[in-house]
Amino acid sequence: MDEVEKLIEQLKEEDWEVRYDATWDLGEIGDERVVEPLIKALKDEEDIVRYSAASGLGNIGDKRAVEPLIESLKDEDDDVRSSAAEALGKIGDKRAVEPLIKALKDDEHYVFRLSAVEALGKICDERAVEPLIESLKDEDDDVRSSAAEALGKIGDKRAVEPLIKALKDDEHYVVRLSAVEALGKICDERAVEPLIKALKDYSVRLSAVEALGEIGDERAVEQLNELLKKEPYLDSRNMSIDFMERIKAKWNIFCQSATAALEKIKRKNSDEE
Repeated sequence: MDEVEKLIEQLKEEDWEVRYDATWDLGEIGDERVVEPLIKALKDEEDIVRYSAASGLGNIGDKRAVEPLIESLKDEDDDVRSSAAEALGKIGDKRAVEPLIKALKDDEHYVFRLSAVEALGKICDERAVEPLIESLKDEDDDVRSSAAEALGKIGDKRAVEPLIKALKDDEHYVVRLSAVEALGKICDERAVEPLIKALKDYSVRLSAVEALGEIGDERAVEQLNELLKKEPYLDSRNMSIDFMERIKAKWNIFCQSATAALEKIKRKNSDEE
């Protein structure tokens, strides 16, 4: 009996800790022989064992696990549902899209909603666009941020206006940052003016520069050139040397990004002529 067979046998032990350790180790091994035993472990009486089994199936990525994991989206335990959603995202099978959307709408647990949103972003199916747009209004800022990120991955232009609204209105910088990055990936010209305005928001400025470079619209040229002229003021009387060096380093990164963005805009417009 080899190591895999021994671990599979341990799934039958009465001690839940032994079963938990076995599911965890089997998920790390990745041998195709472990898929069916882990699927069976999704029905274990202990929440933590079911959680570990779902996580392991996600690591392995075998499509035999898709339907059982979809069933686990209805598990009574919040963390098991989240683990199942994460696993489905890793596997990337489109059969999971509609069940994830339904679960996303119905679930009150924010950790699960976050996992479902991230999974839909990984699967990248256009059916998820409208539910993800709705998730931009979620009460949890991590969910909203991940929804913006997922919309950027999918790249559907229906998301442009909602992402612009999130950029303008959301009070959490992490959501605005994700919205900026998503708009840069979608590359729609409607985002140019809002992104130019976002250059005044220090928390998203660098990403806004990069997004404008990706879109390549000439309207951004003047603003980017103006920013390059505004070297930050450093007061050696009130700032430590270490702090000033960090500011200089950030400024150099910003200048490099702005220069690269200007080059992209120049190349794009010269190609179109």
